[in-house]
Amino acid sequence: MESVEGAVSWSDDTGGQRTGLSSGARLAAGTLNVEGASSSAQLRFDDGTVLTLTGDAELGFSDDGQKRLALRRGAFTGRVAHQPAGRPMVVRTNTAEIEVLGTVFALASEQNQTTLNVESGNVRMRRLADGRSVEVSANRVAVASLDVGAAMETRLQGVPPEEWRCSFNQPPPAGSNGLWLPPSAGKRGRMRSLPFVAGHDANGRMVVHHGVTVRAMPGEDSGLVTLTERSMLHVRFRTEQRTGLKLFLSCEGPGGTFGGNFELAIQPSAELPDTGGWMRVDVPLRPLHVLSPEEHPSVEGERVRTLILHSYEYDAGLEVAEIGIGQEK
Repeated sequence: MESVEGAVSWSDDTGGQRTGLSSGARLAAGTLNVEGASSSAQLRFDDGTVLTLTGDAELGFSDDGQKRLALRRGAFTGRVAHQPAGRPMVVRTNTAEIEVLGTVFALASEQNQTTLNVESGNVRMRRLADGRSVEVSANRVAVASLDVGAAMETRLQGVPPEEWRCSFNQPPPAGSNGLWLPPSAGKRGRMRSLPFVAGHDANGRMVVHHGVTVRAMPGEDSGLVTLTERSMLHVRFRTEQRTGLKLFLSCEGPGGTFGGNFELAIQPSAELPDTGGWMRVDVPLRPLHVLSPEEHPSVEGERVRTLILHSYEYDAGLEVAEIGIGQEK
């Protein structure tokens, strides 16, 4: 294990299981399970190939001279060293199989489709439903679904805007997590926080936070928003208890690969709430705390895929009416 953040466990076919994994742990062939939107894990093979799993993900892996992976759910980034001739790394999902000789790519699996982003090199993608395949080159995206009528083709990766806003007067975007309370009787629409697994403590106890999550779905290759040095968080919220909050961002780089996890502490404001208890906070993202500083020292140019606003370890009754990232004027 190269690095571990949050709740990560390993198991094998014989019933063996390890929890509370830490950096430096050596693992035999088996399955890595990453639990929780804010969790991630990096697995390094002896040849230098590094796989990074982010968010809720499950990956089976083995290497008997040829690497074979099974992405059962979620997403990962691969930085693959040159593989031996005739023995490419093979990755299988519910809907696709890909062959990798040596490249940098990102793969996301849903029940009905698989999305491949290639940052460098070339990757062959085969649709399992009919066996059709396509070569995916650098800075391009391909999708393999259950729909055999869809063309197997590639497209250029999208670039998200530098400003983004989400209001909950309308149903929340797909991939959101929280209890949606639609507008009624003059009350604004909002998302109420729900519990999520943030990791385990030193005693193995599960750590649970309560928050609202918005994420770009796996098939949306461009993310939610592109960050700059002038990016600012804008949020309208209320809580039942006066408390500080935390913002968690999981990002990807321009090629669609993992760009690091970041967080920002939001202290209680001296501003008084309005008559409905609502408060507005506008804070620059420059003081973001980098959770993986060696690889991803800056958020500039990164693209946000997952955003979580949460209280720490207890339910503060957080409700969010609007959240967005814009540019400092």
